[in-house]
Amino acid sequence: KGLASNQSAIYEATDAVAGTIEFESGAIFSGQWNFSVNSESELDSCEILGTEGKMSFPIFDHQKIELTTRNGREEMRFQPLEHVQQPMIAQVVQYFLGKSYNPGDGQNGVEVMRLIDAFTS
Repeated sequence: KGLASNQSAIYEATDAVAGTIEFESGAIFSGQWNFSVNSESELDSCEILGTEGKMSFPIFDHQKIELTTRNGREEMRFQPLEHVQQPMIAQVVQYFLGKSYNPGDGQNGVEVMRLIDAFTS
């Protein structure tokens, strides 16, 4: 389920989206995206909360992961991959050459579109 609107009215596209997904396992996802905030209010953060603690990381920065448990907080840093999409591109090429399976079949695309529609309709 979700909500979407054009809050800024700067352009025609939706610029604010909020959504919730309940997975078959019972896990619940909740996300908010707002593409018209001022630069001081920008926040790039994803948090995964679990029974043993939480993991926090940015979506676009890709350089730091924070893990918080009862034992404290740990920060992990890494260099982002130079060509992060290369493995997927290689797999797609192999599929079109008839040498491998399709890594992104139509059913995956249909499911992604169903989620987007649920959030923005």
